[in-house]
Amino acid sequence: MEIKKMPWLQQRQGKFYVCYWENGKKIRKSLKTDNEEEAKKILESYQISDEQHSQEDAILKLFSAKRKQDIQLNRCLISDIWNAVEELPAPRNLSTFTIKGKLYIVNLFTKWVKNNLSHLKYIDELTEKHAAQYIASMKDKAGRTRLNHLSGLSSVFAILLIPYNLERNIWKSVVRNEAVSVRKQNLSLEQIKALFIAAENFTGRVKYFWQTAVPLGFYTGLRLFDVCTLSWDEIDMKNKTITLIPSKTKKQGKELSFTLRDEFGRYLKKLYRRQKTGYVWPGVAEARLKNANWINEEFSQICKNAEIETQRKPEKGEGKKTVVLVGFHSLRHTFVTTALDMGIPDMQVTKAVGHGSPVMTGRYDHTLGAGRQISSSLPEINTKPQKSEQ
Repeated sequence: MEIKKMPWLQQRQGKFYVCYWENGKKIRKSLKTDNEEEAKKILESYQISDEQHSQEDAILKLFSAKRKQDIQLNRCLISDIWNAVEELPAPRNLSTFTIKGKLYIVNLFTKWVKNNLSHLKYIDELTEKHAAQYIASMKDKAGRTRLNHLSGLSSVFAILLIPYNLERNIWKSVVRNEAVSVRKQNLSLEQIKALFIAAENFTGRVKYFWQTAVPLGFYTGLRLFDVCTLSWDEIDMKNKTITLIPSKTKKQGKELSFTLRDEFGRYLKKLYRRQKTGYVWPGVAEARLKNANWINEEFSQICKNAEIETQRKPEKGEGKKTVVLVGFHSLRHTFVTTALDMGIPDMQVTKAVGHGSPVMTGRYDHTLGAGRQISSSLPEINTKPQKSEQ
């Protein structure tokens, strides 16, 4: 392709010339005039004739030399899917967490293609059959994981569909088998008490974390991420309140507020004497932001100490190595179920946990009217630390 840079004027000894680059050489032509206005009009004719070339030149500059040929052919390398997505306008603002998730999904897919379909080079060579084969290759994964990968790849290819003239989105035709979703178990009042005692006696990496986190999760329904990244700016020790916007609903700006109960407030008071700014537990916050495994491992150990079963072997069709029955999120489920059993209106519970709809809150109600455990309020579970080895 012959590329010319946009022509420009040059004046020498009173005469005007038009200059431009062509095939690596500078070309200068006399306009045979010393009138600047007349020279500018002549220059416009050169610019119009070269406009298409200048546009092509600008497009090529956006991409590396390695990809020039593919871009000119309007084809996208399979190995270059994510780079192509990043260079196109995003359909909507995506969180860093979502972007990382999609990147992870794309990388797994491109690696699979490299290992199993090495003869394919461009995304327009991929077919519905290849898409179905990839999802089928994930049979050892949980149904929810397979659906997440299918949705992620479908959204990525939707972005590339028009810019790269794809005939169709190959992921749309893949059969979406219903995922077997195992919800976290609801904990009984006796299990909550046992968990409180186990947390009181547990010696973890960070002092007072689990002694605070377990009752905080039960009495507020906060997710583990929000507990780990709790900051002193969100705690009002004078008025005994915690006010924050959960990480999962930051876009909506839904602010939640809770009362500081003695079950976890007494430990916050001890920590407050030492520091009054930043994260309440800096080490935990840093670990959670890096998805460190030790946080979940410590909670599993606390459950074990409380004689609460956290896992079971998968049943046929679940496609998991182990099925997690109880996790920190179980405290959130228990908070919702307990509140509903107390007769608190659905909308109030929905607002308390930051859900956008009572439908989502309904997913957390495990008792389905099996009986009210609590008559008027969440129970006081004050447990004195008992000396015992971890």
